[in-house]
Order: sequence, then structure tokens, then C-alpha cells
Amino acid sequence: MINLSQLNQLQILLFALVFLRCSSFIMSAALFGASGINTHFKILFALVLSMVLFPNLASHNADLTYVNENLVILVIREVFVGLSIGVISRSFFFAVSMTGDLVSMSLGLGAAQLFNPLSGTQSQIMDQFFTWLSLMIFLSLGGHHILINAISSSFELIPLAQNKFSTGPFAAIVGDYYKLLIVAIQISAPVLISMVLTNLAMGILGRTVPQINVLVTSFPISILLGLGV
Repeated sequence: MINLSQLNQLQILLFALVFLRCSSFIMSAALFGASGINTHFKILFALVLSMVLFPNLASHNADLTYVNENLVILVIREVFVGLSIGVISRSFFFAVSMTGDLVSMSLGLGAAQLFNPLSGTQSQIMDQFFTWLSLMIFLSLGGHHILINAISSSFELIPLAQNKFSTGPFAAIVGDYYKLLIVAIQISAPVLISMVLTNLAMGILGRTVPQINVLVTSFPISILLGLGV
């Protein structure tokens, strides 16, 4: 931890840049950036994280003149880096959310929506189920520690107060975002296939036994089978 009252002008500016990166990361990251978490807690957590990381950074010998002349650019740079790391950490949860949407539509639950405190929006029932399930798995695997380690390692890959910055890795990551849909389809494939087979079986049953109301009967069967799968 550091004593903010003993910092010189350069160190205060560098600490502000560290706080900008950490706060942007906290606001946009998976788990930490959930809308259900109080904003004051997020700011306090970002401040504490900045105070822990700042003494170990190797940019304390930066040029004060360079920082003053390029302060606006450095601020935009730090916010962009923090937001990018946070959004990337949400990538898997995007795939899980798409999985919930696909499963909800296949089960006929697309119209049933509830408020999702994790995303702060209205979402479908199965979307919330998969999201909270993946979040519990994420925490059990120590994912929150991985996120903190990621923001800490980012200062080694992208140091403070330097003009060296390449957007190549970010472009490569954005180019791979189509794989999220593939992952969502792979996760939901067992349910989708079972629903196709169920609808086929109910169609055959309806043609064989016309007295059965297939439309009414198939709905609870599809939900029960889909939840079981």
C-alpha cells in the first residue's frame, strides 16, 4: 500500500492513470461489473487495487514533461485498455447468454422474461439459469483471482506513460468473436437435438392418434425433457 500524501506530482499523475485503468476494468469486467454491485463499492475496490499495484510498477521514472504533454492521450489509452480487458473477460458469458436464448426458444419459453441483476436487463429464464450456473463455476475455479491477475499483468504488457501500443492483438480477438456463437450452439446442442426429436415424435403421435391434442400435450413434455437434458 502507498501513502498518497507523500507522492510527488509525477507519481500522482501516474497513480491517476493506474486508477483509470483499474476502474475502467472493474466497471466492465465479468462479475465485478455486474449492475447489482454498488457503484461506490466498485470505485473503492478500484482505488484499493490501484494502491496495491502502484508500488510495484516500473514506470515511476517516467518523464514529467512527457506525461503533461500527452496526458489526454494517456488517459484515453488507459481507459481503452481497462475497458478492453473487462469486455474480453465477459466473452464466455456472452456465449452462455446466447445458449440460454437458444434453449429458451427451443423450449417455448422465449416470452417468459425476468430482470437479470447480473446484466441489468430483462432476460429469458434459461438465460439467467445458464448465467448463474456459469458464474458459480467461474467462482469455484478461482476466476475472480484470474481477473485480478489479468489487470496486474497488463501493466507489464502495456506499461504506463509510454507511447508503445499495438492494436494488433485486439484486432485478432475481435476477429475471433464469431466463435462465441459456435460455443453457444455446442453447449445448447443436446437440448436442441432432443427438442427436434421430441417434436418429430409428437408429430407422429398426433398423426397416429388424432384424438390427442398435440399442441397442449407437447408443451409440458418439451419443457420437462428440455430441463432434464
